[in-house]
Amino acid sequence: MAICITSAASYIPEEIITNKDLSKRFNQKFDVEEWILQKTGVVERRKSNLSPSKQGFLAAKDLLEKDGNDIDFIIVNTFTGDYTLPQTATLIQEKLGLDQAFAFEINMPCAGPVYALSIAEMFLKSGRYSKGLLIGVDKMLDAIDPEDFLMNVLFGEGAGALIVEKKESIINKGIIDFYLGSYIEGDVGEDYSLKVLAGKSNYPIQNYTLNQKDHFLQMEGRKVKNFICEKLNESINWLLSKHIKTVDDLDYIITHQANKVVIEKCLKDQGIPSSKILKTVEFLGNTGSGSIYITIAEHFARFSEKNKKILICGMGGGLTWGAIFYKT
Repeated sequence: MAICITSAASYIPEEIITNKDLSKRFNQKFDVEEWILQKTGVVERRKSNLSPSKQGFLAAKDLLEKDGNDIDFIIVNTFTGDYTLPQTATLIQEKLGLDQAFAFEINMPCAGPVYALSIAEMFLKSGRYSKGLLIGVDKMLDAIDPEDFLMNVLFGEGAGALIVEKKESIINKGIIDFYLGSYIEGDVGEDYSLKVLAGKSNYPIQNYTLNQKDHFLQMEGRKVKNFICEKLNESINWLLSKHIKTVDDLDYIITHQANKVVIEKCLKDQGIPSSKILKTVEFLGNTGSGSIYITIAEHFARFSEKNKKILICGMGGGLTWGAIFYKT
């Protein structure tokens, strides 16, 4: 038996925000377009006027027309859902008309798709279910301060969707193994390197939280960069210790699309060339929970190649991280 990603699709918004657009919007004392390319590798990013549930629906609907029979469960990754309640997962379920399935969501950007794939693998191996639909989407440009230059450089919007199935007649293919990790930093909110402090019971949104912009995503860039490199290295070492002899045995790697320059530098230090790194960040930016799903969808032809070894890894908000070893 194998647990395989059998199809993938994405919703890419039409509105494009280029580096030139940001240069006009933010008055900086340096060449904004050149700086963005050197620091992030992002050329442009997309913006959607649609709700997360609508974006998720658009990513998934074409999949269901081709391969949507007998969906047993739906897992949605988002931290910027339509509402606190009802869940975005059940809103998407209703839009798709999948009354026979059950749906839930994971409030975890960045590494969330790795967690969702791991949960789906366990569901499918249990023998109770045969097919799952996984969706990732975030309204990242609504989640950040519109006056924060650095955050607006990094983030974009879009949604991705996968169908994961149990294949009884196949062995030693699909999801071979996974590992997951998490920890919290410090003792108080100010120590967190990725945070949205306001909006829940500990810190309800009020006038002073709005004035302090605590309802927006805030990030300590240097800490996050170090965390990304640390966990990418850990993912590679996990793979080497359990499944491959050298990094030359790895055919492709898909990471959370945090920052092209940082990812390529970290992986180059591990001996992995840019040609093996499957990316979408240059033209979409960091799409949060949709990032890994969109990248799989945009490079899904690689999953049709025979006998390829693929590492899928995510790291970010939580702080959380994880990796999946996949064989085609």
